[in-house]
Amino acid sequence: FGDRHGTRFGLSILSNAGIGELAVATPEEYIDGAVALAGDRELLSVLHKNLRNMTESSHLMNLNEYVRAVEKKYFEIYSANMNNL
Repeated sequence: FGDRHGTRFGLSILSNAGIGELAVATPEEYIDGAVALAGDRELLSVLHKNLRNMTESSHLMNLNEYVRAVEKKYFEIYSANMNNL
């Protein structure tokens, strides 16, 4: 949703934490979603208790996997450049 880095980044965090359905595309959807969330005390309680763990256990916080992916990409870039010499 959105064409800015911040909106894509926010969607990525929410999606990887397992709550991508909280992401919205318009200001009107944001207001509607905020009102709905404010009225759902059970969901708010679950999020309050579990959000940190949901985020920490997400794909984004897996440091080893992230470093391997970055290293792989560096190797691909290096290999492509070496083939062009």
